[in-house]
Amino acid sequence: MSDKDWGQFKKESSNTWTDPLTVVYGSYKWLNDSPIHYFLTSLSLNNLWNDIRLMNEIPGVEKWGFEALFQRVVRPEWVRQMKAQYLASKERFKFFPPVTIALLPCRDDVPQRVYEGDGKFHYESSESGGVQASLPGLDIHFPTADGEEFPEFGHPAIIKWNKRKYSALAIDGQHRISALRAFVPQTSQETQTKDVPAVILVFDPQLPHGRDLIQATREIFIDINKNAKTVDDSRLILLDDRNFYNGLTRRTILQAYPNGEDPSEVVYNSIEEGIGLSIPNGIPQELVDTAMGRDAADVNKLKPWQFTSAFILKRAIHYFFFEDSFARFEEMLETSGFQTDAEDDFEAEIARRREEYEDGSPDENEHIADQDMLSFRPAITEKLVDRAMRMHRSLLFGVFTAFRPYKEHIERFAKVSRGDDAADIRSLMLSEGSIPGGAVGYETKVAQELNEDPARLKKLKKTIEGLSKPVGWDANLVWYSIFQRGLVYQPMLIRRAMDNASAAPLVSREAFADAYVNALDLIFDEGWFSKDKELNDKSVWGGVALKIGDAGEPAMDGSDGGAKRVGALIRLMASAICARETGGYSHLKGKLSTIGLKGAKSAVEKGYVRYMKAKDSAAGKLKDDAEYKLAAEKLLESILKEIADADQI
Repeated sequence: MSDKDWGQFKKESSNTWTDPLTVVYGSYKWLNDSPIHYFLTSLSLNNLWNDIRLMNEIPGVEKWGFEALFQRVVRPEWVRQMKAQYLASKERFKFFPPVTIALLPCRDDVPQRVYEGDGKFHYESSESGGVQASLPGLDIHFPTADGEEFPEFGHPAIIKWNKRKYSALAIDGQHRISALRAFVPQTSQETQTKDVPAVILVFDPQLPHGRDLIQATREIFIDINKNAKTVDDSRLILLDDRNFYNGLTRRTILQAYPNGEDPSEVVYNSIEEGIGLSIPNGIPQELVDTAMGRDAADVNKLKPWQFTSAFILKRAIHYFFFEDSFARFEEMLETSGFQTDAEDDFEAEIARRREEYEDGSPDENEHIADQDMLSFRPAITEKLVDRAMRMHRSLLFGVFTAFRPYKEHIERFAKVSRGDDAADIRSLMLSEGSIPGGAVGYETKVAQELNEDPARLKKLKKTIEGLSKPVGWDANLVWYSIFQRGLVYQPMLIRRAMDNASAAPLVSREAFADAYVNALDLIFDEGWFSKDKELNDKSVWGGVALKIGDAGEPAMDGSDGGAKRVGALIRLMASAICARETGGYSHLKGKLSTIGLKGAKSAVEKGYVRYMKAKDSAAGKLKDDAEYKLAAEKLLESILKEIADADQI
């Protein structure tokens, strides 16, 4: 490019356009059905301040909805550590791996799923030689190339974009960028130093498999971070379009701002005419911790107004709804009749996965790992999630939104989400809810903007604090992860058990969901879900949800085994509720050896035995095994008899 052309190219840039960046072009065309264009360059600190965006810097980002959040939450402690222990250290060399920037079309700062215009690159020959490729708001000049297509790897290029039409989002390296900004203020004369390596990604408009730009960006984020620092489970739930469990968890959570601007209304609607169960379109996102991973299993880490987390919901679905069994997965979704030679791509893909998983691969290195068993192309996963929602929506949403304590909590939120302050309250809840940890600091950008009106911020805080879980919630099992993970454990066996105990079989999935939620409400109302509930001086939940702690006192058992035992006892209790109409415990007793009840009875009794032995061992009073077995059987019999006979005359 001549000096004249370069001067003209730079002159055309205005405040809305970035300064031209000199880059080296490459393409992953040979690895993909359509190319991912990448540009290797070096950014100045000025570029990091002015041209590159972090997710939390975009106004209204908390309203994009669950699907749009494809970055980690920036952790201030990580930034401070990088600045103090790395950048400020005089004893070590400094080098960051290249940051990865996705150049995405945007409208009003919100990234778009498709390019503006006809969605094609337009090529134009330069008078001084070379080719210019452009999309509306994006110009790429290749001074040494010719022809109407992108050149091969290694060609130099000059790239610039209109910041009103494109967002350069850091999808890898936001902590590095934050630390560099903290180390070199925006006003420093050192900001012109170009010493930050970067890779800028531009997706070709012709994306494969019907994927859009947001999905492609999330997929690249996952692939980058899966092979680097482990991505939190919560981030995988937010980002992973390929895994069925993650997709179904996302769908279970209501999009707080479906169109990016207008908040959704929380409304309960009947699932079917003639059935009393009513559910909303999902669990309000504001009441779900979407930021934390495994630590969210500790109920004390949730924000005061949150009653569950994305992590808890995924665990309920992943480990207890389908139990990592492809056969059970197919049974639940009725796909076992699909054939590999089916004309429908969806059916053929599920059948091929069945063969591969059940029979294994001839090459051990290619055998599918359990965590990848239900990961497909995004389009296939989306269809599976749609299918699961059609079949099991009433049960999933029913237990997490219509079960009385959760419904009352959601309805309190629904009331404040309709007033004049609703938009700010919901934005504040979403922003604060994206910060890991239990303390509510109100330190997000939304809160800082509201600080200009302290009286109003205080009023909003008071409203949010009024949404906290009820007094004494910590004494009630319903708010704990272990309880929530057990709620839908083996749903087909729950239905089978309730059918056995009922006067007549439940006629549909919707009728089952209605009966199950009604049973849960009755058990809750009668006080059986109290953590300290006792019967005949013995703990109802000891050995199920409780274990003997190090000090010899009862403590919560948050293990997967504990959650399964909770699910088993809930199943038995729900069956006892159903038996009230069929003769009470005398009827239920004759059914305890049937499928759906036998396994649950055994699991709970074994838990009771372990707890009793551990309690006596701590006190130095161990008895014979036969005595513990008999005591466990009598305790469970007493519980079920008291529930089943409660309405008997």
